[in-house]
Amino acid sequence: MVNNAKKYGLEGSFAAQLQEFADMVQQDADEVFQIVATEVGKSVINLTPVDTGRALSNWNAGINAPDDVYRETEDPLDSRTSSRLAGEFQSLKFGDTAFITNATPHIPFLEYGSSKQAPSGFVRITLARFNNIVQDAVSRVAK
Repeated sequence: MVNNAKKYGLEGSFAAQLQEFADMVQQDADEVFQIVATEVGKSVINLTPVDTGRALSNWNAGINAPDDVYRETEDPLDSRTSSRLAGEFQSLKFGDTAFITNATPHIPFLEYGSSKQAPSGFVRITLARFNNIVQDAVSRVAK
């Protein structure tokens, strides 16, 4: 294979600068993705109606595969759940697939209005906010 960088005189300083730029763009893309996944997760968690806390404590983060673990624990204040999800998404890389799942058997009923606390759902509301979440993440990384 021909070394096109050498052929077109792109070795040395310019090639190094180009690589540095590519690395920086990759880091920024990773960071935006991590922020978006975490903020989407936080939104769904914060909007989930709470009775016992079981539905809330079963939000899971998965990278490149869903995490369908069901926990019997209850986290009515969402403190552990949000931290667990945010921690998991810190290793996301642009190009990965982020999964936010909930294995609570009654979660579909809660999403579609069985709770007076969230008659419009929580996933659908988060989905409607998605573009704003992405724009906010891009703005945070661009600073």
